[in-house]
This record gives sequence, structure tokens and C-alpha cells, in this order.
Amino acid sequence: KDLSPADALARKVIEAEHLREFIDRTTFSGDQRESTGELSAVDQHPADIADVTMQREVDYTIKGIVADEVQQVQQAMRRHAEALTGDYPFARHYCHSGMIGLDGEKMSKSRGNLVFVSRLRADHVDPMAVRLALLADHYREDRYWTSELLAVGERRLARWREAVALAAAPSGENTVRRLRDHLSNDLDTPAALAAVDAWADEALTRRGRDELAPALIRVAVDALLGVLL
Repeated sequence: KDLSPADALARKVIEAEHLREFIDRTTFSGDQRESTGELSAVDQHPADIADVTMQREVDYTIKGIVADEVQQVQQAMRRHAEALTGDYPFARHYCHSGMIGLDGEKMSKSRGNLVFVSRLRADHVDPMAVRLALLADHYREDRYWTSELLAVGERRLARWREAVALAAAPSGENTVRRLRDHLSNDLDTPAALAAVDAWADEALTRRGRDELAPALIRVAVDALLGVLL
């Protein structure tokens, strides 16, 4: 049975994702030392591990090609929808999110390598720190969950809370405008976090005289980023 153009494009995306998952599950399931089965690569001549090194380089290149192909297919699906409906653009925003991995593999229920927020909370991790850790990278990018990522989120949260607890601080109006601008630009959360970081750094080092600024930033961060300070 012939597939419709939309179904054919959707199947192509699924096939590309399966290929990327296979590479993650095999070549990139561990570091190069684990791939070779050696306790250390220090005593290995480069020629002894050349085949493993070459395979990892080839698969890394394939991953990049697959990621580009997925983007091209998504663009083709967008053009197909516009041609089909006559609406240009068909949608103002397309949220194609990247995958979050753990220990070199994509998180998935089938592999049982999930990090549960409920478990983090049971370990007394502040959920606001978890949120900041997830917002630290752009939602379209593939990334890995690590303990260091969470630690950065915890330090950022502590610094922001210290800044908004001040009696007065530098004006926050420009920071709120930057927050809105960055989030309007394809949900650019890394830039949004950097804007608040800059305000907090200035507030804690140079102080300020605006008594309304700490409350303004607290409300804006809650409303725009969902982070309660």
C-alpha cells in the first residue's frame, strides 16, 4: 500500500530515530576504554585500538547526518502542510524536542534508565533546581542528565534566592524584558537563565537602590520560567 506523503515523511523520521538509538546503544553505550574491554588505554599502541576509534568516529559522523536528515524531514513536513492547507505559515512554532540521555544512552522506559523526579524529591532535591537543570539547555538539543547538571541548577537556585532576598537591588525591568524576548525567540531558555544570572550577579556584588526590583524578579521568574524563588 502506497503511503501518503505525510505518512512517508513521518516514517522516515522514525527510521532515523531508530538508527540514532541503535548507535547510542552500541557504539556510544560507554567510553572508548569500555568498548575495547581494556582497563586502561595508556599501554595501548594507537594501532591496537584504531578500529574502535575509527568506528566511533564513523558513527559519530552518522549521528550528525541523521540529526540533519531529521531536521530536513521536519522542514519538508512543514512545507507539505502549508501546500495542503494553503496557510502560510501553517504554524508559527514547531516544538521538536531533543532527547535526554543518561550514561551515554537515551532515557527510555524499556531500558529502565530513567531518572524520576519523585525519587529526586525523596532524596530532598529541590524541584526548582531540577527545573533549572532542565532549562539550562535548549529544548531542541539532545543532552545528557548528569549529577553536575543538577549541581549547577542547585547553585543557580541558591544564588537567585539570595539575590531576591535583598532589601534593594539594581532595576529589574530590563531583565524582565530580556526574559520575555529570549523566551519569545523559540523558547531560548539558556539565554533567559543567563539574563537572570547577570541581574543576580550585579545585585550581589554591586547591590542597588531599587526596593521593588527583588519582588519584580521573583514574580517574573515564577511567571515566565515556573521557578519559585
